[in-house]
Amino acid sequence: MEKLGIQLPMLLTQIVNFTIMLLLLTKFLYKPILKALKERKEKISQGLIYAEKMQAEEEKMLKKHEEILQKTHLEAKKIIDQAKKDATSVKSEILAQGKLENEEMKAKMENDLNNKLNEMSEEMSQKTVKVAAEMTKKLLADIITPAQQHQMIEKNLKNLENSHEK
Repeated sequence: MEKLGIQLPMLLTQIVNFTIMLLLLTKFLYKPILKALKERKEKISQGLIYAEKMQAEEEKMLKKHEEILQKTHLEAKKIIDQAKKDATSVKSEILAQGKLENEEMKAKMENDLNNKLNEMSEEMSQKTVKVAAEMTKKLLADIITPAQQHQMIEKNLKNLENSHEK
């Protein structure tokens, strides 16, 4: 081997040095680097898993949010529809009550007018009879006797009353 330029003690020394260096590098450099790389890989995979979980959670939260919004819209629509129905029924009640009050007032006014008309008619009849009686007394005082006047007046009053009652 010496022809090749290889010296055995030097080769053994280099082999020992290389082995020591290999052991030292493996123990102090290679294993910690592998360990750090493994830890880093685990952290990255955990981060990816966590990110996937968070994305799934976010999707669930969005779905819940959309469901809540839909429920809220439905409830709001129901409330608005109910309010419209209530307003319509209240409107109908108010109109019915107004019509009833209007009819009552109309009936009362008609009744009052009829009563007043009857009173005025009766009062007018009485005044007409009195005026007629007075006129008859004055006109007939010169022509007929008081007894005849009295009979005629009574006869005419009865006729007036009969015609008035009809």
